[in-house]
Amino acid sequence: MFGSQKGAIAILEKSGIAFEASNLYQERYLAELDAFCKEQERVQWEKQKEFKASHPELFGQYPKFCKALAKVLDPTDKIQPAAAEEQIRDQESVLDFTLPSQVREFFLLTAGINVSTGVILTLSGMFDLTIHGERYCVLGEFWKEADGDQLLLRPGEDTIWYYAHEQDKVRRLCNDMTELLEKKLAMYLNEH
Repeated sequence: MFGSQKGAIAILEKSGIAFEASNLYQERYLAELDAFCKEQERVQWEKQKEFKASHPELFGQYPKFCKALAKVLDPTDKIQPAAAEEQIRDQESVLDFTLPSQVREFFLLTAGINVSTGVILTLSGMFDLTIHGERYCVLGEFWKEADGDQLLLRPGEDTIWYYAHEQDKVRRLCNDMTELLEKKLAMYLNEH
């Protein structure tokens, strides 16, 4: 308590020393905080503008996701250039798995996104996985509940499934890739 302004006031009053309380400290603190917040808003706006300029097709297709992504991008995060149709076909061949059309469209805009807040979607990182006797293709990671939780696809479906590895449970997450990006991941990134 003695390190605060209230502590100093208590000491002065106890000592009988005349003083005049001032709001100057609080006013300066609020002014500095306001300036800091405005600077952060400006930085976020610049990051979004730069991201939109360098990835216009991705931003055009998934504006909510990209706006949220631009806010959290760290210098170590990676957004890969678009995959070629041949790369996608090769990966489908390796996996013996036909990707849903919306997943293909995503990879035609970027071969992958790796964000340190827990979103990893990479064409080259996809693999086959069997959970409780059911075959899945791992689309990537989504650290919704714990790091390492996975996004899954099942053959012949657009549905995105979520595997919470600590609970060893697979749950339906959303209807398709667009809903995953524009709703689930956009909301997740906005919260981080």
